[in-house]
Amino acid sequence: IVYIPYTLETKSEVKIEIYNSKGERIKYMDLANQDKGYHRIMWDGKDDKSLNCSNGIYILRMTTNNQVYIKKMLMLKWIFLKPVYSTLTNINIGKKQIK
Repeated sequence: IVYIPYTLETKSEVKIEIYNSKGERIKYMDLANQDKGYHRIMWDGKDDKSLNCSNGIYILRMTTNNQVYIKKMLMLKWIFLKPVYSTLTNINIGKKQIK
């Protein structure tokens, strides 16, 4: 989940586009008219097809009534792995045996 904070100086229509590192638009959000002040939206890290996006650099393009803002974003997902325990016994490699 990525939180995107922004502040509007006046009531504005807000549109957000997110592009991947290849320049392809992967997400479009039309937030309609929003009041002046502080706002924060949440991006779930999925594209318009509801597929999970990978780690990497993304470009956020926010358009209001009269301005365009462009910002780089870095998405890193944390993966927690359980340790994997395995027992290897008597594996024959050629003529050598490993115990």
